[in-house]
Amino acid sequence: MTARLLKPLLMTSALLAHVLLTARVWRDIASRPDAQLRGSRTLWRVVTALNTGNHLIYLLVGRRRP
Repeated sequence: MTARLLKPLLMTSALLAHVLLTARVWRDIASRPDAQLRGSRTLWRVVTALNTGNHLIYLLVGRRRP
Protein backbone atom coordinates (compact mmCIF):
# COMPACT_ATOMS: atom_id res chain seq x y z
CA MET A 1 0.00 0.00 0.00
CA THR A 2 1.35 3.39 -0.86
CA ALA A 3 1.58 6.24 1.61
CA ARG A 4 -0.99 8.12 -0.43
CA LEU A 5 -3.60 5.42 0.27
CA LEU A 6 -2.47 4.63 3.79
CA LYS A 7 -3.05 8.08 5.26
CA PRO A 8 -6.81 8.27 4.49
CA LEU A 9 -7.21 4.71 5.75
CA LEU A 10 -5.54 5.59 9.06
CA MET A 11 -7.58 8.78 9.43
CA THR A 12 -10.82 6.91 8.74
CA SER A 13 -9.89 4.21 11.25
CA ALA A 14 -9.06 6.80 13.91
CA LEU A 15 -12.32 8.65 13.31
CA LEU A 16 -14.33 5.44 13.51
CA ALA A 17 -12.59 4.47 16.77
CA HIS A 18 -13.33 7.91 18.23
CA VAL A 19 -17.01 7.70 17.30
CA LEU A 20 -17.36 4.19 18.75
CA LEU A 21 -15.57 5.10 21.99
CA THR A 22 -17.65 8.25 22.36
CA ALA A 23 -20.88 6.29 21.88
CA ARG A 24 -19.75 3.72 24.47
CA VAL A 25 -18.84 6.38 27.05
CA TRP A 26 -22.01 8.42 26.48
CA ARG A 27 -24.07 5.28 26.93
CA ASP A 28 -22.25 4.60 30.20
CA ILE A 29 -22.81 8.21 31.35
CA ALA A 30 -26.53 7.98 30.58
CA SER A 31 -26.97 4.69 32.42
CA ARG A 32 -25.23 5.70 35.67
CA PRO A 33 -26.99 7.40 38.57
CA ASP A 34 -25.72 10.88 39.50
CA ALA A 35 -24.14 9.47 42.67
CA GLN A 36 -21.77 7.36 40.57
CA LEU A 37 -20.42 10.26 38.49
CA ARG A 38 -17.76 12.76 39.45
CA GLY A 39 -18.93 15.99 37.83
CA SER A 40 -21.86 16.71 35.58
CA ARG A 41 -23.03 14.61 32.67
CA THR A 42 -22.69 17.57 30.32
CA LEU A 43 -19.08 18.14 31.38
CA TRP A 44 -18.12 14.53 30.67
CA ARG A 45 -19.94 14.48 27.34
CA VAL A 46 -18.13 17.59 26.15
CA VAL A 47 -14.74 16.42 27.45
CA THR A 48 -15.01 12.98 25.84
CA ALA A 49 -16.22 14.40 22.52
CA LEU A 50 -13.21 16.70 22.22
CA ASN A 51 -10.41 14.17 22.34
CA THR A 52 -10.15 10.40 22.10
CA GLY A 53 -7.70 10.24 25.01
CA ASN A 54 -10.28 11.80 27.30
CA HIS A 55 -12.32 8.60 27.20
CA LEU A 56 -9.65 6.98 29.33
CA ILE A 57 -9.77 9.90 31.79
CA TYR A 58 -13.52 9.42 32.18
CA LEU A 59 -13.18 5.68 32.70
CA LEU A 60 -10.44 6.11 35.32
CA VAL A 61 -11.55 9.31 37.08
CA GLY A 62 -15.12 10.21 36.13
CA ARG A 63 -16.85 7.14 37.50
CA ARG A 64 -17.26 6.30 41.14
CA ARG A 65 -17.25 2.66 42.08
CA PRO A 66 -20.50 1.39 43.64
